[in-house]
Order: sequence, then C-alpha cells, then structure tokens
Amino acid sequence: MIEKEATYTEPIQYRLSIRQYGEVKQRERVEQLLSQIVEQSIRRDIDQPLRQLLLFIEFLWHLQKQELSVPSASEQISAAVVAYIEKHFSEPITLDMLAQELRFHPDYITRCMQKTMGMGFSRYLAHYRLSKAKQWLAETNETIEAIAKRVGIDDGAYFSRLFKKVEGITPTEYRRMARRN
Repeated sequence: MIEKEATYTEPIQYRLSIRQYGEVKQRERVEQLLSQIVEQSIRRDIDQPLRQLLLFIEFLWHLQKQELSVPSASEQISAAVVAYIEKHFSEPITLDMLAQELRFHPDYITRCMQKTMGMGFSRYLAHYRLSKAKQWLAETNETIEAIAKRVGIDDGAYFSRLFKKVEGITPTEYRRMARRN
C-alpha cells in the first residue's frame, strides 16, 4: 500500500503487510528468488547491488501479493467440503446432507468443487475414502470388509468394484504389492 506519494525530491513510500510466520505459496519461486539474491552477493559486478535490490523487491512483492490474495467463494466452499469429508468420511454422506449442513444448493457445491478441484463431490468423496483405504490396506491386517466399513462403504463387494475401477487392481492385489515394497 502506498503510504506517501512521490514528489520531485522524495521517492514514493510503501507500507508492506506481511505475516512473520505462515505457509508460502509457490515455494519454488520464493526459493529461486532467495537463491538469486544470495548469488548476487557472491558476484562482484558493478551492478551487483542494484540487481540484488531489484531481486529483493521482487521477493517482497511476491510475498505481499500472496498476503493480499483473498480466497474466492468457490475456494472457500470447496475447503469447507473437504474439511467436512475429512471429518465425516467414515459415515454415510450424501450431497444433499452436505448441502443442508453448509447451507448451499447441491448444484452450487458441485460447480464450486468442479471449478477449484476439477472433480465433483461424489468423485472427491470416493477419492478420499480410497486413499484412506489404501493406507489401511498397506499398514494393517484388517479384512477388506472391515476396511470398507471403516471408510464408510457398507458393501464390501461394491468397495472392491470401486477400488478396481479407480486403481486398476483389486484391494487384495494392492495389499500384496504394498507389502512387497
């Protein structure tokens, strides 16, 4: 934000608002900028201080831009859906139940998820449940039926069909492969 406009004798002054702690988005770009700043300090060119300053300004600009970004409504709704699924995946969940819980129309929830995540509610729910199932198949000796129930799918045969359709192998084959590695 501009704190003081430039005049003929004074440069413009900005006030930055950057958190001291937090997660950095686009980590690769931030690391690249920081390594370029360090590289400039090693070089002894005549324009080295100016290049280093420009890189540092770009680094600050990147952080400020990230700090000021506000999640869209679609991103907020998708995040709420993901949080709900992560908390309740082992229970029976329908889109209508979720819509009632979040107080949004089911079609709107689906559009938001499709826009931000590239998949709708049912597909994400199946994806999340199967990721948990794969973890438990690899780490435990529970039966396929028990794992299916743990992830919120009461029918073991349906679970096996869904697993094979998505993963390309049966849960038993997946368990064998996971144990070999």
